[in-house]
Amino acid sequence: MSGNDGVLDVEVVAERAVARLGENAERLRTRSRWLADQIERAAGSLLLNLGEQRHNTRGNRRLRLETAAGSASELRRALRFARLYRHLDDAVCEEIDRDLDRVLAMIWRMRQRCGT
Repeated sequence: MSGNDGVLDVEVVAERAVARLGENAERLRTRSRWLADQIERAAGSLLLNLGEQRHNTRGNRRLRLETAAGSASELRRALRFARLYRHLDDAVCEEIDRDLDRVLAMIWRMRQRCGT
């Protein structure tokens, strides 16, 4: 947990990555509408599943975490695509990727605590 009214650290880092994506959404949308839409859906899924897992128990909680991890991984690949196609700057992609890497590490630890 963090000191932000019960917001988990993983949520803070995920929100920072999504906010950074939002800052670049218009540029991305003008270059690739379908990729911008896909990134928006994956970002929403990441945040919403992190929120939903809080009030689930064991198996359902683990499933929400796995879905959030899948969305974070999807975002990383979408950023890679955006970078390769020069839709977004390298520095922006690297910054967001570092946050998503951290999010994935935190989710992995959270999943371990859920058990099997």
